[in-house]
Amino acid sequence: MSVIVDNACYEMNDGVLYLNIFENNSIYPSVIYPNKTKEWHLFSQSGNPLMSMLNRSNDLPAIEYSNGDKEWWYYGTRHRVTGPAVIYGNKHYWFKDGNFIKMEINNGL
Repeated sequence: MSVIVDNACYEMNDGVLYLNIFENNSIYPSVIYPNKTKEWHLFSQSGNPLMSMLNRSNDLPAIEYSNGDKEWWYYGTRHRVTGPAVIYGNKHYWFKDGNFIKMEINNGL
């Protein structure tokens, strides 16, 4: 069953929405889960959805959880240069090329 979300066409399978045309872009999420968590993937040139990895360019998160948590992925590894690669609530985790660097707790002070 096809569903239109924000001008993009998705196929629904077990309540999960998959972008109908697997494109490498930062605009439309590749997957939208029933809880509204969104993922962006980079697909192989064959377009095979099984040959994908989490990736989003322009310093945008590759995973946006429905609760506001975010993760930055670059070619299948947690990575971010300009800030933490993972934000879970007030906990910020820094990764470079998939390697954990440090954790900070932001108490808003």
